[in-house]
Amino acid sequence: MSKHKHHSKKSYSVNVRVIGARNLPAADLNGSSDPYCKLQVGYEYRWIPKMKKTKIIKKNKNPVWNESFVMDVKEPEKDKIRLIISDHDFIGSDEMLGEAQYQLSQLPAGVETNLWLPLVRRSRHQGEVNVALTPNGFGKPPPAVIHKTTVIEQHTSTPTYIVTGPPPSSFPSSGYPAPGPGGPPSGYPPSSHPSSGYPPSSHPSSGYPPSPSSHPSSGYPPSSYPSSGY
Repeated sequence: MSKHKHHSKKSYSVNVRVIGARNLPAADLNGSSDPYCKLQVGYEYRWIPKMKKTKIIKKNKNPVWNESFVMDVKEPEKDKIRLIISDHDFIGSDEMLGEAQYQLSQLPAGVETNLWLPLVRRSRHQGEVNVALTPNGFGKPPPAVIHKTTVIEQHTSTPTYIVTGPPPSSFPSSGYPAPGPGGPPSGYPPSSHPSSGYPPSSHPSSGYPPSPSSHPSSGYPPSSYPSSGY
């Protein structure tokens, strides 16, 4: 019994959100239009026959549709999205107001891209259409997020700090080094150190060794030693 392996073909699609249009030409005698948008995917003479359409907005040259569709994509490297804005007529055929196309391979993968595309009619620009596109299963790698780091250079003995966030709360409140971005808010040493001078008050106030009688008051060796030589 022979076994046949079935390889499923990967499917692609694009989410299309038709937001609106602006500055459309007037197609009716009343100086306005009744626009709607038709959508199609493909390229050149290979447009997918099935088209989708938004609702009609009456008497408006700046319509807002905000309608969403999912369109099949057969060749992500070649296919385009095609948007055709037309004026609806109750009598006679509808009149095309303008057309826009966008290459789907330019879209970043998994990211919605919001575009204003110029509408072309008889080789002239006639308004714009606003569309948001999100590719599914294809697209360019999304742009990397760059985290900016500010470097503060101090031409003194104080070290250079790289600012990546607020200073931690564990820094002392006063002292050294001088305040600066990225470093302690102010100075050193911490409050647990003696407030001034060194050694601290618990040490002898001057000289060394300390004054206790167990140590000779001056010189070395002590008087009990031979007066010369050692």
